[in-house]
Amino acid sequence: MFNKNTALSAGLIVALSFQACMPTLALAEPTAQEQALNKLQSLGSELDAIQSELDSKTAQMEETQVEIDKTQAQITETSQKLDEAKQTLSQLTRSNYKTGNGSVLDVIFESSSFEDLANRLYYMNKTSKENVDAINAVEKLSADLASQNQTLEARKKSLEASISVTQTKLAAYQQKVDEAQAYFNSLDEQTQQQVESEAQAAEEASSSSSSSASNAGQASSSSKSSSVSTVVHAIKNNNAGSTSSTTSNANSSQPNTSTTKNTNTSTTTNSNTSNTQTTTSKTTTQTKPKETYNSYSGAGIASARSLIGVMYKWGGSDPNRDGGVDCSGLVVYSYGTRRGRSTYEMISSLKASGDWKTSLSQLNPGDLIFTSAGHVGIYLGNNRMIHAPAEGRRVCETTVWAFYGGGSY
Repeated sequence: MFNKNTALSAGLIVALSFQACMPTLALAEPTAQEQALNKLQSLGSELDAIQSELDSKTAQMEETQVEIDKTQAQITETSQKLDEAKQTLSQLTRSNYKTGNGSVLDVIFESSSFEDLANRLYYMNKTSKENVDAINAVEKLSADLASQNQTLEARKKSLEASISVTQTKLAAYQQKVDEAQAYFNSLDEQTQQQVESEAQAAEEASSSSSSSASNAGQASSSSKSSSVSTVVHAIKNNNAGSTSSTTSNANSSQPNTSTTKNTNTSTTTNSNTSNTQTTTSKTTTQTKPKETYNSYSGAGIASARSLIGVMYKWGGSDPNRDGGVDCSGLVVYSYGTRRGRSTYEMISSLKASGDWKTSLSQLNPGDLIFTSAGHVGIYLGNNRMIHAPAEGRRVCETTVWAFYGGGSY
């Protein structure tokens, strides 16, 4: 037994000694390109998350705006009915005043016969009922109007809150884009080319309609490439905004303001221009030239194409005046306001004129196309459209992904 235990101990010592003498396998350090891709992939994932929130919030704002427009239309209709009811009640009151209310005793004594008495009582009751009905109608319509106004105010407040949240998220998105831009600019030319190649490959893979089971194992790699593509695309959009500005706006007395993160606590004013740069412990407000666009209105598809690359701006309908356009603003800029300003007004107008279409195959190039009750674009044919997507994005041409209805302008 002793010899057996001794042998086991000796064997264990030899094994441990052998393991200790083996060379340690060191993991290879990631290359500069791999580090760059990993960093940009991380930034891309954050941008994707914020953009998803912006898309969702924009869709929510569009839906709320539709509800506001519906409520406003109800208020207009109720107000008209209330005015009519008040007018009816006023006429009845004047009529009763002229003819006298008349008591039952007066009716009895003034009647020349039983038939005359019956007729007088009938008209007396009828007049009384008309008065009651008119008063009830006024009271009901007044209550309806008050309720609709309360609903309208609540929805307006909801929209204002959504806009405020969206602006905060948009600032966070821009801050992250600026961070990605600064990091990308710090890379050497070879690494930048590698990153752009990776992004290009991801875009081509995404646009490809073919998908096979053999690609399932590449999900992780595709996701990484997609995030890198998101960053590169965002950086290009950022640069597009800068290059679209004209140098004549560099010293504008009405600068465009952007906010970015900064930890300094100084305030600097440049006396050579009217632009100012203010730095606080949390944010830096730095003036930028306002973006200007070489676009033209009123020409349908041609005008819509001239807006490709213009930033989405809630409530905007003129890129140079408003700094961008929203989805219905794109239509207004391209065609005018004959169909209204909002999607609700446009849909109502199309239905009223008999031009509303419920099948995509019925649309022609240049027609309005609605992917929902709150989102509109301009149809190009071949399942393609131009639209202003959402906050943080720019006007673009894309494939039709949903169809709610449409019609000719």
